[in-house]
Amino acid sequence: VVACGVVRHHASACLWELERGSSLAMRQAACQHPTLAFFVGNRLEGWMGRSWGPSLAMILTLLVPIVACSLCVASSSVTCIVREGWSLAEVAKYETMAVCTGCLAGLVGIGGGLIFS
Repeated sequence: VVACGVVRHHASACLWELERGSSLAMRQAACQHPTLAFFVGNRLEGWMGRSWGPSLAMILTLLVPIVACSLCVASSSVTCIVREGWSLAEVAKYETMAVCTGCLAGLVGIGGGLIFS
């Protein structure tokens, strides 16, 4: 989730520099950031320069974390129902609480000390 957020941020910065028509030094600083080199190498500027690149980068960096988190929720739900004997209503209640808490944490800025009680 965090890695996709980092790539999304730097991809947006790269696109912004490309659309502005910035100097080569500014484009390189935005599009060839060391953090990006770890994830996508130095290919971001080429991808963002194509017609499909910006849309694909923004969609993938949003969908990959959503799908990963959804798979974790589904796996945990099945485990709780099958192995622990929870009812579907119990699982749904805890999942709803977790989603609401996560949204509040992101919107309001509740820190890492947040614990379900």
